[in-house]
This record gives sequence, C-alpha cells and structure tokens, in this order.
Amino acid sequence: MRKPASEEHIFFVDSGDFLKWWLEEPRLDGDALDIFRRYYSNYEGRFAGYLESAWTDRHQELERAIEGLRGRQHARVMDLGCGTGSVALYMAWKLKGDGEVLGVDIRDDRLFCARERQKVLEGASGFDLNCRFLNSNVLCLEDDRGFDFIYLEEAFHHMEPRLEVVKKISALLKKRGVLIISEVNACNPLMQVRLFLKRGFRTVVKRTGEDGVTHVYGNERILRAGRTAEHFRPYNMQVESLRYFRIFGASIARWMSRAGLPVLDIEERLCKLAFFARIFSVHYNIVLQKPINSFEMISRKLRL
Repeated sequence: MRKPASEEHIFFVDSGDFLKWWLEEPRLDGDALDIFRRYYSNYEGRFAGYLESAWTDRHQELERAIEGLRGRQHARVMDLGCGTGSVALYMAWKLKGDGEVLGVDIRDDRLFCARERQKVLEGASGFDLNCRFLNSNVLCLEDDRGFDFIYLEEAFHHMEPRLEVVKKISALLKKRGVLIISEVNACNPLMQVRLFLKRGFRTVVKRTGEDGVTHVYGNERILRAGRTAEHFRPYNMQVESLRYFRIFGASIARWMSRAGLPVLDIEERLCKLAFFARIFSVHYNIVLQKPINSFEMISRKLRL
C-alpha cells in the first residue's frame, strides 16, 4: 500500500547518488547510525568526487540488470552478503514494487541497520519497498521459487565451503537467471601481499556467530576471475561479461583527482589493455547466466 507522499520527494540518478544521500547528512540515529558509520568509515566526509564516481562505475552491470527487470511484476532479486543494505535498498527503490528484493547476511547488527534504513527510505520516498532482510547462511536458505538475479559484492570470498556455496547459488537461480559477482582480483600481487600481511596463510577459519552457531568462513580468500567462472561451469553457468576496473588505491586516486588528473579515464584506458588489466586491476565484475536448456547453451558456445 502506498504511503502518503513525503515532503522530500527524493530522486536518485544512480547508485552513487543513492549512497551520497545517506552519507551527506545523518538519516539515522542511535545504534543504527553508529553501525552505518562504522560500515562506511572510509567514505564519510570524502565520498564526493573520485569515490562517488568509482562507486557508480563499479555498479554498471548492476544497473543494467535492474533495468532488465523493471516492469516484471514477479521478478525476484537477492543481494547475498548485503551488509547494511545499500544495494538491496537501491534495487528495491529502482524497481518500485515491480519485483521482490531479498537481502541476506549473517550479521544481526548490519541487518538491523538495513531495516532501519528501509523505514527512513520509505518515509522519504513515499512508497513501501518490496524488500526484506534475512539472517541466514546461504547454505541454509530454503527457497523453491528461485531468483531472476543474484548479486554478490565482495562477499563470495567469505563464503565456505566454496564448492557447496557455488552449487547452492546455482540452484537458487532460475533458468536464464543472472548472477553478478563483484570481487577483488587475486591476480594483483599488491593485493595478495596486503591480504597476506593481514591474515597470513589462514584463508579458511571458523567463526561463531551471535546465535552461537559456528560457521566456516573465508578469510579474505580472494580468487581470480577465471577461477570464479570455472567453479560455476559444471552448473552450465555461462560468462556473459567480464570487466576489470580500478588500478590505483583510493588515497592515490584522490590525490590524482585533486591534481586535476582524470583518474577514471586513465584507469579505464589501462584496463582496456587485457594483460595489464588481468594482473594489475584491483577489482573485477563477472556476469554469469544460466541457459534455459542445453540447445541455448550450445548456441552460446558457438557464438563465442
């Protein structure tokens, strides 16, 4: 049911504009505000400029996937590892009731923040969002309807046991369903050194959640894009696109931006050099899709 129109009448140009709205002034209070600020501590006070542009650029594939779902009344979307809900809420706002959005995470505090943000966004936008948040390990998800679109942003490298997670995600996708994985590039030697200094050789650990349940957890267990695709290939998941992006760290990029250099343009040009991009890019977005049948799968392979 539509709520009375609010006085703010918000409109967001893109995902960067959406996050900026939350960062430019406090929209929450109490514990929810504290959780939000901790989650986005690297963005507060310095999001405008390069970081906003980089955030928007990162979500190009996400924007296209959402546009492809608009107008489909029964579309179902999942943001897996949703954190405090930025992507899930943005998708729900974009779809405006045309589809159902589910945000999944294993952290109660972050889900609390996400639900509080949903209340604020509904009040400001003037309509109810068809969005809900669930505390669950992906392997424990029970769903027999399937999803048209599943999105993971720097979440896949935390999910274990990895092969079981891959099988589960593939099963949760409908035929012709789209999966987008946005990840850290394991081919980048500087990222590998940075993560090694942070966690050593222990890439798989056990953690006990607030519910007392112990989970196997990927400790920054990043992987290269080709390996990601290989994991999903047994389930007939076909690569639709692969894009490498970001070359410079945030601090260097902001310094370059202040010096008047077109950082995003420079990074984009460097990432067009295939070998250079595979080795030195910081992130990649890989888009995979499940064919409707074996004939479609063979046709795609012939086109490639």
